[in-house]
Amino acid sequence: MYELRAFGDPHLLGVDGSPVTSITRQTKRFALLIFLACDGLKGPHRREELLSVFWPEADPSLGRNSLRQTLHALRQELGPGFLLGNGSDELWVKESDLRCDVASFTQAIAQGHSERALQEYRADFLLGFEVRGCPEFGAWADQRR
Repeated sequence: MYELRAFGDPHLLGVDGSPVTSITRQTKRFALLIFLACDGLKGPHRREELLSVFWPEADPSLGRNSLRQTLHALRQELGPGFLLGNGSDELWVKESDLRCDVASFTQAIAQGHSERALQEYRADFLLGFEVRGCPEFGAWADQRR
């Protein structure tokens, strides 16, 4: 199981516990994974939403192509079943393949397990993490902080 830590300095650990730098070095790719994983309990995300967050000013066909390439790269690195979808419109992360501290924190709070939630919280959400050209992602991150 992969582990995504988004409290504090975000990072992704592989199934062997080592950093997955092939994803984390690509800021927008990593941000898309964070976006999908941290909001996973809210359900799937529509591709149009992802386009508006990550490629807000791109021509629609170029934006869709960039999203396709980003999703392909994530699937190449993390495995073909890691990202799920219903046809071509909605996407989500397969929860059994990724442990996300933010999703675990949110779930613990919702279930009234404050001690378990405190164990997940290490520092501010996405401390120092920014994605140039994606103001909607910044607004999303600020809202969660």
